Amino acid sequence: MTNDEPTSTRPPAVSRVSAQIAARLAARSRSRAWLARRLDVSGMWLHRRLTGVTPWGVDDLEAVARVLGCEPEDLLVDVPAVEAVGA
Repeated sequence: MTNDEPTSTRPPAVSRVSAQIAARLAARSRSRAWLARRLDVSGMWLHRRLTGVTPWGVDDLEAVARVLGCEPEDLLVDVPAVEAVGA
């Protein structure tokens, strides 16, 4: 079976979420450790989700969004390259 549809260049959801979280933390001069403390989770818990080892749950994304002052769906959009590197 052949798939003739063009391959998407959009990053996987976990990459988009991780990029959004990193960009939002950088904009606030905050660290992943700060986010983990605010979420009352371990650094390893957060790391496993940011790297895709453990999938994000809806409740997890809602909690992260609440801490970062955004809506959960905001964490699913692509981060423009210039924002992702903090330029």
